[in-house]
Amino acid sequence: MLNRNAAAWHEEHGMADDAVRHAAARDAAWAARVIEQNADALHLRSESATLQRWLAAMPADSAGSSSRLSLVQARLALLSGRVRPVEGLLDAAESVEGRSGRSR
Repeated sequence: MLNRNAAAWHEEHGMADDAVRHAAARDAAWAARVIEQNADALHLRSESATLQRWLAAMPADSAGSSSRLSLVQARLALLSGRVRPVEGLLDAAESVEGRSGRSR
């Protein structure tokens, strides 16, 4: 309960870093949503290390449950010169989209 309250307070006050840290401890879906909402802004500010830290704090299976998080991971891999994992991450994103029934 304490982590959830702390995450909510930090998110409400625009402190995404602290919100993700608290949410990842108890509510991976909430943390994923905060990461998704902030990923583009962090990329524009060249804060890939922050995104990598946030993703590392998430449970291992949670990143694969969101197509957006898979795309964020793929973009980070490309930016850091790691090409090998990109295809798998793009496949994971496509798979999640297919399971959710969304079309582009």
